[in-house]
Amino acid sequence: MPITYTHIIHNEEITIFGFVAFLLQQGEDWDYRCMEADIRDYHQQQYARMDAREALIQEIQWWIDAYETSFIQDHPEKENLLSVGVYYLFDCARQLLTPDSDADKLTTNMSILLDEEKYLYKLNDDLVFFDKKTGPDFTTLVHGFPAQLLTYAACTTIDTMTEVQGLDDPLKWVDMMSNWLQSPSAIDISHIRFDIPNVYALYASYLEIEKRKWEADSQKHYHPTPPQLRTFMASLRQQCQEEADIAIRLLSPFLTDKQRKAYERYLTECQQYLSDHSQSRSKGRSLSLTQYWSPDTPDYIQQAAIRKLKAAVKQERPAAALAQTVRQLQQDGTLKSELRPLTHFVDAVNKVCSSNVKYDSFSKHFR
Repeated sequence: MPITYTHIIHNEEITIFGFVAFLLQQGEDWDYRCMEADIRDYHQQQYARMDAREALIQEIQWWIDAYETSFIQDHPEKENLLSVGVYYLFDCARQLLTPDSDADKLTTNMSILLDEEKYLYKLNDDLVFFDKKTGPDFTTLVHGFPAQLLTYAACTTIDTMTEVQGLDDPLKWVDMMSNWLQSPSAIDISHIRFDIPNVYALYASYLEIEKRKWEADSQKHYHPTPPQLRTFMASLRQQCQEEADIAIRLLSPFLTDKQRKAYERYLTECQQYLSDHSQSRSKGRSLSLTQYWSPDTPDYIQQAAIRKLKAAVKQERPAAALAQTVRQLQQDGTLKSELRPLTHFVDAVNKVCSSNVKYDSFSKHFR
C-alpha cells in the first residue's frame, strides 16, 4: 500500500502520495539533514520487491501530483519538501537511467528534442534530423564525433543530476527523467549540460575507434606504415572539422549561447587533440624544451624555469600545478605563447623533470 498524507482545507480533501507524503507524516520531527536516512528507510519499506523502473515511474507521477496541489505550493517547507523529493527521484534514477561505460554512452539509442516539431534520432553513428511534418531528412545529419559528443553529453547530464544544489526549476528535471524513461530515451536539447567530467577520455576513445577502423580496412590491401598513419590522422582531423562545421550550423538555432560556446570548445579541442597526437608521433623529434623557450631567453632563466617545473610536478596535484606554472612562465615571456604540439611539450617536461604527468590531465587544467 502506498504511503499517503491527507490534508483538509475549506472542506476539500487533498491527498499526497509517495515520498513527499512520507516526509509530511513526520511533521515537526522531519529534519532536512536526515535526508539520506529518510530516502533509505522509505525505499526499503516501499520498493524492496518492486521493479525499479516501475517504482520510479510511479514516484515521478506522485511527485508531480504533489507539486500541483495548492497545499504544497502554500506550504512553509515547500522548497525543502520538493527538493528532497527530487533528490529521492535522482537517487532512484542514478543507477537506472544511463549506461555505465563510456562506450555504451556513445552507442545508446536516444532522441534529442529540438523543439515541438523537430528532433534528432540516433541511428548507428549518426543523428538523423526529423521533422514531424515532413519525416526524416537523411541529407541533414550530425555525424561522427559531433554526434557522439552530443549523445555523450546527454548521458552525463543525467549522471550529474544527482547534485541537488542549484535546482532552480525542479519540475524541469523531473520532466527530463520522465522523457529519459521512454524507449528510446528522449531529452530536450535545452536540458543538456555540456560539462563533461573527463572529456579527454572521450577524445582518446574516438581516436582509438577511428584508428581501429582504419587499420582493419588498410590491412585488407596493405600493411599500414607510419607515413600512411600520419596521412590518416590529417584526414581524420579535416573530417572532424567539416563535421563540426555542419553540426554547429544545424544546432546553433536550438542551443543557448552558453551551450553553443561549450559545444564549439569541445569540438575545437578534439581537433587540436588529433593534431597534437599526430605530430607527437613523428620521427626525429627530440624530447627537450629547447623549441619552447622564447627567443633569446638566457640559460640561467631557462634553468630557473626548469626548477619551477620540477617543483610543480612534485605537488599533490601535479597536472594542475604544472598548468599554472606553465601559464606563469608564458606570461613572463620565458615560454612561448604557443606550445605546439602540446603532447610533445608534456612529454618533454616529463623527460626533463623525471615525472609522469598525463597529457589529458594537464590539458584539462591548461585549456
